[in-house]
Amino acid sequence: MRAFRQTMGALMTPSGGLRYHARALGHRRRLWGDFRRALALWLWQWQPGDRPLLLVGPSAAWCLPDALFRRFPTIDVLEPDPFARLLLGRRLRALGNAPRWHTTDYLDPTAARLPALAADFPEHAILFCNVLGQLGGLDPGVSEERFDAWKRALGHALRAHTWATFHDRLSGPLAPTLSGLSAPVADALDEDALVERFYTVPAGAAVALDSHGTAALLPGHARRYMTWHLRPGRFHLVEAVAHPGR
Repeated sequence: MRAFRQTMGALMTPSGGLRYHARALGHRRRLWGDFRRALALWLWQWQPGDRPLLLVGPSAAWCLPDALFRRFPTIDVLEPDPFARLLLGRRLRALGNAPRWHTTDYLDPTAARLPALAADFPEHAILFCNVLGQLGGLDPGVSEERFDAWKRALGHALRAHTWATFHDRLSGPLAPTLSGLSAPVADALDEDALVERFYTVPAGAAVALDSHGTAALLPGHARRYMTWHLRPGRFHLVEAVAHPGR
């Protein structure tokens, strides 16, 4: 019964699951096109060398390009959604790179598993696939102070690793305004600075944007910002950060 509840929870999660797969099938070629192109360009610039790759929370990797998977000798995947594993596994096998699956929840903000993530995958390049911006809202019992401490612990745990992450910063009905597919920024911006830089607010209108709790996440690294038109009337400002490791 516990395994059944865990499976159903992965399939019906608010930020993914069956609803997300249906949305991807409907929008990934048209609405998601610019975001997928921007993400592919950024990922091509991430060159972690001849390491195995660990994908964290990729779902079915609807936004990730085939070119990424062809660059790595082996691929490990942390993904709880069984339907996503089915879809992604089929795709990776067709590319000649069958994945190894893992379901341990290393990212649970209520637990202290981050050191284990680094220890269990010491040689991997780690790619967090739009997952870090979902964590703060998954457990409403986690206080802002505890989540902030968890974010600091993430940077400490990965300080010697090669990693990259793309994650939501802000989302809402107002589309960010970027001059190209993505915009470079030297370091993290707070949310007021993001609104000032990337949003054009109509005169007299109120800005209704949701924060994803990723301000000051992994500071000290250059960023790129991208727009993801997730569905009609809903836009996300996505932040991408990479670290070369040691």
